[in-house]
Amino acid sequence: MILGLKEPEGSFEEHLGPRLGRPAPGWLLAPLDGFPGTPEVVIVRQPLAHLRRMADHLGSEQMWAGHGGRLDLSALDLLRGGGPRPRQHLVNLVNHGLAGMARLRPWQQLTHWLFRSRAVTAGFDAVISQALADMSVCRNSTVIPLLTGRVNISYFCTGGITWGHNRPDSLTSGWPWDCYILASRRD
Repeated sequence: MILGLKEPEGSFEEHLGPRLGRPAPGWLLAPLDGFPGTPEVVIVRQPLAHLRRMADHLGSEQMWAGHGGRLDLSALDLLRGGGPRPRQHLVNLVNHGLAGMARLRPWQQLTHWLFRSRAVTAGFDAVISQALADMSVCRNSTVIPLLTGRVNISYFCTGGITWGHNRPDSLTSGWPWDCYILASRRD
C-alpha cells in the first residue's frame, strides 16, 4: 500500500503517508548493473560516513527539507554533525537488539504471526512513529525521493532490520538518478 500499488485498507493504512497516487503502474527493482535503462531512484544502504561523503559531493540543496526533524521520516539531521540525540540512541539500541533477535527462528515466527493482525500493526506503528524510524525503504527511501526529487536518508525501520536483515550500523537512502550520478562521482 505505501508504495501506491494498492488502495489503502482501513483507517490505519489510510493515514500512512506520503504515498504515491493511484494507480501506480508497477515497479522494477534490480541491482544497478542489471537494470535495463535509467532508474528513477537508487536506494543506497551504507554507513553514515559513506552517505555523508555522497551528500557532500551533491550539496545540501538536493537534500529533502520537508521532514521537520521527524526521525521516523528522515535521518538527514545526522549529516549536520554533532552527536546522536536521545531518540537516535534509542533507534540504534532497538535496531541492534532486533538484528540479534532476527537470527532466531522463534522470533521470526512470532513476529510473522503477530503482524498478521491489523490491530497489532496499527498499535505498533503508533509507537514506532513517535520513537523510531518507520517505513524506511518503502516510504523514506523510495516514495519521498520520487515525490520530491530530493535525497532522503533514513535509519532502517524495525521491519527493515527484523525481516530485511539489514545491518543496524547502516542507513538506507533514496537518491533520484541525477542526484545519484552527481553524488557518486569520484574527484
